Amino acid sequence: NKQLAPVKGYDSPYQTESARLNVSSFVMSKRKLKKLIEAGVVSGWDDPRMPTIRGLRRRGIPPEALRRFCEEVGVTNTENTTIDYTKLESTVRETLDPVVPRRMVVLDPVKVVITSYSGGAMDCTIANHPKDEAQGTRAVPFHREVYVEREDVRETDDPQYYRLKPGGEVRLRGSFVIKCEQIIKDSTGKITEVKATHDADTLSAPPKGRKVNGTIHWVPVTGAVDCAVRLYSYLLRAESGGGSEEEDEEAKDDFLNQVNPESKLEFAGAKGEPAIKAAKTWDRFQLERQGFFVVDPDTDAGTLTLNRIVGLAESGLKKAEDTDAASRSRKAQQEADAKRKEELKKLPPQEMFKGETDKYSKFDDNGIPTHDAEGKELTKNAVKNLKKAWDKQKKVYESNK
Repeated sequence: NKQLAPVKGYDSPYQTESARLNVSSFVMSKRKLKKLIEAGVVSGWDDPRMPTIRGLRRRGIPPEALRRFCEEVGVTNTENTTIDYTKLESTVRETLDPVVPRRMVVLDPVKVVITSYSGGAMDCTIANHPKDEAQGTRAVPFHREVYVEREDVRETDDPQYYRLKPGGEVRLRGSFVIKCEQIIKDSTGKITEVKATHDADTLSAPPKGRKVNGTIHWVPVTGAVDCAVRLYSYLLRAESGGGSEEEDEEAKDDFLNQVNPESKLEFAGAKGEPAIKAAKTWDRFQLERQGFFVVDPDTDAGTLTLNRIVGLAESGLKKAEDTDAASRSRKAQQEADAKRKEELKKLPPQEMFKGETDKYSKFDDNGIPTHDAEGKELTKNAVKNLKKAWDKQKKVYESNK
């Protein structure tokens, strides 16, 4: 082979190869992405869960966030390097948070009738962005009937639950403090309506003589915009870079077992505040307490379709509730873990999978599953992982003899 002489004025050409950018819980293999489409797991190359340019655009991830993410993680020649997906999420939030306006949308609505309010529609002025006055304000009409999230209503006397409960008070964002007087349910026990009263002196002031911890979002029943809200998560249940192109065919097929069945959740009956009606395709918003969203091309004249780009960092209200719950349950969890540890010491490895008949139907002589619940033979990779767990339990069991 004759080496070509360099062109005058130019250096000899050379090529540098870098490792693929793997992101945990993402499927990065093109062959696997194609298999997801063929298996009907996703709708196509532009499905918002796909890590393609079209998919990421439809998901609503801004190009500047992608560029910033790539600049921050850099380039490496090391194989099998995986970046945690939370790094990408954080970059997207930091890019969107300063610029997108806020709106209120209730995903799973429950009607609240404020029996003490007898006036007509009253506009509540709410900032479009809590930290940027330049984005202005909007008027959200307050009526006698409003929608709130079903998860914000609960029949409980737990003092650490800061949302609507019998006798409990909560502030509606930018509006009044209301008190839950009655919860109405249907024959199946599902909450259908809440009767409440309001404190007329709390529109622009805190309640006198008491503290109200919770603030929730709401939407007026009159003028509410019909929305279809899609909450997207990651395609893989386990944190994985999606494998490599060079995997054997069995491994490529086995990855379908890692697919997250809840990677897409849709709330077809969601309700939005009147101001969101003017939204156009590709407009982005932060929905109060829900996350960052983009208007999907599927939007039609009757229903506004919103795709979640990324969720919010944990809210202060939920964090307070979770912290209180954790402090109460930590001791109980420690006791349960200790009990489970003692039980494992007495469990022969041959018996550890036998009780999981909802997952497995056949086992080998050592009790390691060979077939799933439907009688289909497990892949070699699946059996290999089960064997690792079996070996670990064997060591625990023998150490207790």
